[in-house]
Amino acid sequence: MDQNGIEYFKIRVNKYRIKYLNPFINLWKVYCYIKKNRIDLIHTHGYRADVIGWVVSRILKLPIMATCHGF
Repeated sequence: MDQNGIEYFKIRVNKYRIKYLNPFINLWKVYCYIKKNRIDLIHTHGYRADVIGWVVSRILKLPIMATCHGF
């Protein structure tokens, strides 16, 4: 939860040693978290998070908002 009382969930996309499984593990974590907590909007930062968020948003039919940095 941030200083404004807004709850968020952060997933590090390069955490796992087996780099080829990393996107699938991240997809699964995001999917499970969103389903469990009944999230109604996905907001991502960065191209990897954008792709993961986009895939999950299509599966769950949720809106997604992507913020680009440094372009």
